[in-house]
Amino acid sequence: MDGLETSDLTHAILSSAGVGLWSIELDSGKSPRMYADKAFLQMLGLSDNIPAEDLYNAWCNNIDLSYYEAFAEYIDQMTRGEMSELEYAWNHQSRGVIFLQNHGKRNDEYKRGVRLEGCCTDVTEQIEFKMHLRELDQYSDIANTLGDGFDNIYYVDINNNSFIEFNARGVVKTLDAKAYDDFFVGFEQALEKLVYKEDWESVKDFVDKEKLLHGLEKDRSVSLTFRFFIEDRQVYYRLKASR
Repeated sequence: MDGLETSDLTHAILSSAGVGLWSIELDSGKSPRMYADKAFLQMLGLSDNIPAEDLYNAWCNNIDLSYYEAFAEYIDQMTRGEMSELEYAWNHQSRGVIFLQNHGKRNDEYKRGVRLEGCCTDVTEQIEFKMHLRELDQYSDIANTLGDGFDNIYYVDINNNSFIEFNARGVVKTLDAKAYDDFFVGFEQALEKLVYKEDWESVKDFVDKEKLLHGLEKDRSVSLTFRFFIEDRQVYYRLKASR
């Protein structure tokens, strides 16, 4: 675009590395203008022919509100001539929330006002991976605390029925719920193979997703005692579900 001049080779190299280039012009008496290469526009999901003023507005308006204070400081540092860095959440039209990392500085050779120049990298995968690791650490801490009281612990996402399994031991080591992507389907089928026949209907009702969620609307946790029948002997177990 007009305000951003780099060679085709530079564009190709940066684009293959997932890096986009941008510049912002802040002239007195004029609306802010933003210029970007194709790599940056592709990151944002915007067209190549978007006007410079509209690009600036689209970029600013879709920065997550929780990052506005850090964003203002980022712009202020660059305006003062300092190299500045910002990692922020951006609301992408089709991808939802993505995470971007910007580096930039003021161009002192620009004399008509203030010109900021820099690059942007899509760091969504890295941020989500870090969030996932923190989540797993949190789960592990809780699982270790509960481990002495329970043979097995499942963390279930009721939005998509995915789950994480902890502390499989004792009788429940024989349960093969991990063979299924859907926790409620896999858990029911795994339990049916081992639960004492006279107890099965109550266990089946307990692990029914809709009935379980309905019960948890009234109480923070619900539980059920039942019998496994393994190797010709009865073993009593308790299922407990908590919000």
